[in-house]
Amino acid sequence: MAKYRVALEVDERAGLERLVSAGKAACRKLTYARVLLLVDAAHGRGNCDDEIVTALGTSLNTIARVRKRFVTEG
Repeated sequence: MAKYRVALEVDERAGLERLVSAGKAACRKLTYARVLLLVDAAHGRGNCDDEIVTALGTSLNTIARVRKRFVTEG
């Protein structure tokens, strides 16, 4: 499985943090936002996928799909 590298810009990161902190969105959207924040390599995070699975209770396939969609579609 190819691993896509996510590097959020400052405004993208701020928007995702606002979305997560407000907590007033669909559960799936909040989960995807949390995944992107945790895999962000530009901010020095870049957590291991196994750690994200444990932290968020999601699957490796979900993390891979979120990474791929962000890198390819924005």
